[in-house]
Amino acid sequence: QSSVVTLGNYSITNDISVTSATLLENQSRVKLITSEHEIGTTYQIQVLGMKDASKAHNMMIVPKTIEYEGATGDSILIKVSADNSYELYVNGVLTGSNSAWNVGQEYWIPCVAGKNVIAIKGIDLGGQAGLVAEIEFKGQHIVSNSTIWKVNKEEKNGWETIAYDDSNWPSATSYGAHGTALPWAQYQNVANISTTSDVQWIWSDDWELDDIVYFRLTLDPDGDTVPPAAPSGFVEVIQVK
Repeated sequence: QSSVVTLGNYSITNDISVTSATLLENQSRVKLITSEHEIGTTYQIQVLGMKDASKAHNMMIVPKTIEYEGATGDSILIKVSADNSYELYVNGVLTGSNSAWNVGQEYWIPCVAGKNVIAIKGIDLGGQAGLVAEIEFKGQHIVSNSTIWKVNKEEKNGWETIAYDDSNWPSATSYGAHGTALPWAQYQNVANISTTSDVQWIWSDDWELDDIVYFRLTLDPDGDTVPPAAPSGFVEVIQVK
């Protein structure tokens, strides 16, 4: 939608300027790059002139206003795919889902101070299952492997949240490197996922019979647990319908 990426449709208080607007791949979120914010200052962003995705391109009836507080500018870049599909949660919030295993979807998510948790529900439709992922976080490049990723075969209450204790969860099982591991390599590599960074296909210890599994990856595990906050220079995104 051209209205989504039109900079003039966004206005932020305190003379904050919007320099870039990008519709993300899941087609439901917008990434805004802005001028610098001040930590602890409250801002309001107003959205005008927005049209929906229908053939009629209906205009929003009233302006949409979102209030947020300036915070740190860190964010998490997540690239992920699963055979056959997944649901992605970041710090307890459902962030995206996809069922095209051969395409790694990309998500830019604001960090919170301290501990951050990536939780993924992996869903298989039978046969051999797997998940691949790459994470960029505070200068670190983190990939799916059996070292730091944990997996459980049962859905536990609050499993996707920051505060959940996964200390008794087993490590994920690796089924080989992306780009060479079968059966996927005989078809094609997953687009947007590296074949040179030791990204591993992971699942539970039974990739044929466990059709639904739950992954957790904790970033900065020694950090404090705090509620999410929108970062400076990156305004959390507006639903597009």
